[in-house]
Amino acid sequence: ARRRAADAVARAAVEAEGVREGARFALARHAGRVLIVETDPDAADGGASVDARARYAVALGEACDEIARAEPLLTPDRVVDALGAVPSPEGVAPPSADRQRRLGASASTGAALSSRLEIYPRGMSAERALRLGAGSLLGPKALGVDDVIARIGSRYPEAEPLPTVPSALRALLKATGSDLVWRADGNEFVRPAGPLSRFSSSTLHRDGTGTHADDDGREAARRAAEALDETLRAAVERRRFLVVAAAPKRHEAVAERLTARFGLEAFSLERALVEALEAEVRGKKVDWDFVCAVDGKAQDGTDWRRLRGLVADVTKRLTERLLRAERPQLLLHAGLIARYGQMSLLDTLQEAAEADRTAAGHVLLLPMDEQADKPMIDGTPVPLTLPSRFVRAGGAWIERDHEPASGDRMNEGRVANAG
Repeated sequence: ARRRAADAVARAAVEAEGVREGARFALARHAGRVLIVETDPDAADGGASVDARARYAVALGEACDEIARAEPLLTPDRVVDALGAVPSPEGVAPPSADRQRRLGASASTGAALSSRLEIYPRGMSAERALRLGAGSLLGPKALGVDDVIARIGSRYPEAEPLPTVPSALRALLKATGSDLVWRADGNEFVRPAGPLSRFSSSTLHRDGTGTHADDDGREAARRAAEALDETLRAAVERRRFLVVAAAPKRHEAVAERLTARFGLEAFSLERALVEALEAEVRGKKVDWDFVCAVDGKAQDGTDWRRLRGLVADVTKRLTERLLRAERPQLLLHAGLIARYGQMSLLDTLQEAAEADRTAAGHVLLLPMDEQADKPMIDGTPVPLTLPSRFVRAGGAWIERDHEPASGDRMNEGRVANAG
């Protein structure tokens, strides 16, 4: 009812605007859609007509509908290519890639835009939303039902809502392969902590080249796992910068294996940034709850710009702290540096690793959906000097570490003292 009332008010306002001389907006009807189109004051000089602009918006909408039907969801690069192939009206420069996605989703009949600018189908099943958004649940050690619903709902607002009953949500999490378990005494989901032995051969997720593959497939998986092991070992020994991607449900297993096998020091970027930011704002006598409220609002306005400036200052000191590290580090939970536009932190670490062999060296572990073909943090590309600085750690590599240790060439003392 509210939506219909709002539509009626908007239509009345645009129709009233349309009778004025020099109207800024006009209604356009095309392919069964009613669009509000900005008029072009330079139309007489070759700008596109209102009808041409409307046709372009509808074409973007149809392209988004097709993208949303794809299985699996298209990677960001493929979405940009698909929408960029839609010809813009003559005399009008194509809008930015982000604007194309927003306009196309608005003009579509069944596509929606996630908080990471992914295009997905409206009404997408709750299970698929939970599976695709699993990375949004990483970080906190405990999450309430409302927390899980809010995080997934924030990423996919037009997907089917998650169930509010703990037992139903627990079953859905289990179906998606999540390792979150329900703790009734705390009314929350927790991520179990324990030794690496819990990743036993009976519970370990295997790739298609795992147990049920033929001999050739198993041999190919073994060679790939050995090659990855060599790449990781070389990066740690030479104190390089390396990005490792892992499926969200394997993220914890890969993190534990990297720290145990290569002696890396785990470092949560999110925790360090939040702790430093909280100390900074309290030192300025600013209420922390106010900062959290600004963080949850739209990314515009004076308060947001001030907060982003504070985060930039804190990030500079955090970068210096990372550069002073004495041993190679495993960087975890990098979402906030992308949210606040502080990807330069990774640039600095990468440059230091390339220029100075005494640098600590950093391995950045990212939970990434398997359809992504480039390293991304919440939709933001990770800048790399070389493509070889990006690898994936899959089930075959984890499984390899459960094989007998004979023949393992790893020398932990040599790695710990490298540099």
